[in-house]
Amino acid sequence: MEKQKDVVIKVQPLEMVFTVNNPTIKTESNYFFTSRKNKCIEFLKMEKHEEADILEFLLNLHFVLEVGINTFFRNYYKCFTNYDFLKGGMEIDKINFSDKIIIFLNENKFTLKNGENLSINRKKVNEITGLIKNFNNIRNMIVHGHPVNEISSGQHKNQSPLKSKLNEESYMKQIEDFKKIISNINFFIDRLETTVRKDTIEMFQEIYLNLAFLDIKSKR
Repeated sequence: MEKQKDVVIKVQPLEMVFTVNNPTIKTESNYFFTSRKNKCIEFLKMEKHEEADILEFLLNLHFVLEVGINTFFRNYYKCFTNYDFLKGGMEIDKINFSDKIIIFLNENKFTLKNGENLSINRKKVNEITGLIKNFNNIRNMIVHGHPVNEISSGQHKNQSPLKSKLNEESYMKQIEDFKKIISNINFFIDRLETTVRKDTIEMFQEIYLNLAFLDIKSKR
């Protein structure tokens, strides 16, 4: 891996300011990521959830996952000398977030600890890809305009696939899958062999791959 650039990063409430090989400075907005996370927190604090609330939460939770993963990897790769900082990382931004994970896992080496072996490593890779595929399903139904409807005929009622997901069981399942995905990604990041400073990586993890916002206690 290439040598890390001389990077100074200042974290502000809605943006990050990068100073690279002084005096090059770039300011990057975190507004969308932060606002979607705050929307999730608002949902978790609610006493009662309507279908529309659940639909918005499921979409916002997906945004937090996808934007968080994309931004973590973009900022991580910015730290290397072979990354063209002024071009803004357009190449990596052409890769979807799930493929970024696969590339990251396949192109890097990881130091295993406490008897962890390759079979456990591969199991976690497969678990991440499977979880992401399932996690994406609800988001895809929402953004592709799948109907939220119920058809009644006599005593029989049939809900559309998307409507059947707008309940507590489904959003709790999405939360658990979100936690598993992020935990598994962090499993590898914590064992990554890299020249990037550990405190830099931990800062990116704290901002973009942090689960604490899901521990908000409901008022119910």
